[in-house]
Amino acid sequence: MATGYLLQQLTHFEANGWNGETIQSVVVDAKRVKEEQGTWDAALFGTLLRRVKRLKKLALARNKGKEKEACDGEDGYRLFVDCWGKVQATPLMTGVASVSCGAGFVIARMVSGEAFSWGVNSFAQLGHEDTEPRACPEKIKYFETTRLAEVACGHAFAIFKTIDDDLFACGSNGGVGIKADGRMGVGRVSSTTEHNYLARIPCSGLHDIVCGSTHGCALTCEDRLVAWGHCVYAGHNRDVYEPMIVDRLAHLRWHKVSIGPGGYHTVATTRSGKVYTWGHNRCGQLGWGTVGARSNYIHPVPAVVTGLPIDICVVEGVAGWGHTMVLTDNGDVYVCGRNVEFQLGIPKSACSTNGRGHRCLGRLTKLTRTTARRPTPASTLVAGGGISGILTESNELYTWGDSSMECTLENTEVKQVRVGAGVHDSAYGNIVCILK
Repeated sequence: MATGYLLQQLTHFEANGWNGETIQSVVVDAKRVKEEQGTWDAALFGTLLRRVKRLKKLALARNKGKEKEACDGEDGYRLFVDCWGKVQATPLMTGVASVSCGAGFVIARMVSGEAFSWGVNSFAQLGHEDTEPRACPEKIKYFETTRLAEVACGHAFAIFKTIDDDLFACGSNGGVGIKADGRMGVGRVSSTTEHNYLARIPCSGLHDIVCGSTHGCALTCEDRLVAWGHCVYAGHNRDVYEPMIVDRLAHLRWHKVSIGPGGYHTVATTRSGKVYTWGHNRCGQLGWGTVGARSNYIHPVPAVVTGLPIDICVVEGVAGWGHTMVLTDNGDVYVCGRNVEFQLGIPKSACSTNGRGHRCLGRLTKLTRTTARRPTPASTLVAGGGISGILTESNELYTWGDSSMECTLENTEVKQVRVGAGVHDSAYGNIVCILK
């Protein structure tokens, strides 16, 4: 059996997905090649083994996440809100399945399938079909007769997915005097009013929905990447009013996708452990090695990030307001982008200055565990406006960045953290919701 044939197999698995059986078959074939008499390129065979190892690690990471999702939270979690660096002593809510944060508003999905929302509501983004703000969590009556499977908040809009695979959206689709750009995914909704009440999205079969300021992304059941919204942020290089597969990325299969909370850049990781980014790059958040000038700092076409070591396998990438974090299969964290509030966890002296005088870093750089003040490898990443953080493998939370928002939760079981849009000098600030 030729080594070249095995490399072709791996290329196929990396593009179209894998499971335990396919990986094991490649491992068996690789051992057979090693045992067979004949000649093969040692360097080529080494490449084969590295790629097999990468696929195995990625498969383990995916299975671990699915197992955790299946067994955790059967009775729901307790929701705590970080009040300027001090986590409240008593939970705001119990029985919470997941939470999503926008710019000044929060939506909590309950284990029962219901949803509660609170915060600013200028664009009817809370789902109550009015524009009155809510100081306390209030049930969204529209979904009383069905159960929700996912909720995703953008800057001033929200998207809901029911267990029947129906999608709904509410909030801003462009605003008065602004061309509707399709950020809600509901089609060419008129922009003659500032807000839109709950409307159906003409699409199904999506999961892992994420929303930014003017666009949204999700994965299909075949793990293809779909996006919609503003022409320079959605990856299509044109306005797209409903969820649509990104053509230039259609040959790849995706593991995760992330948009900064209310943000303008996207970070997506493939099943083979590669990272793609696009959108805003004023602070070098795309990780391409450059920092945007005062003009020409938006890159609408997705591209792979090439600055990481060749043997690095990325299992997660998350976008903050103006920075990016990626997690490798061995628990290491790499960062790039805006560092005005020390959200990168590295000294400002290690950064360059962009056209607006902001300290930032244009290339993904490894974060030392001493800087992040964490004793064990990271398991999940957290990125917001002016803060960053990690959940360790032992479910302990460590954050850094904006000093008014920092918190450390040791010896406690934190299951999920969500950070809202905003930076230190923003009118919205950071909302930090913690499930444990």
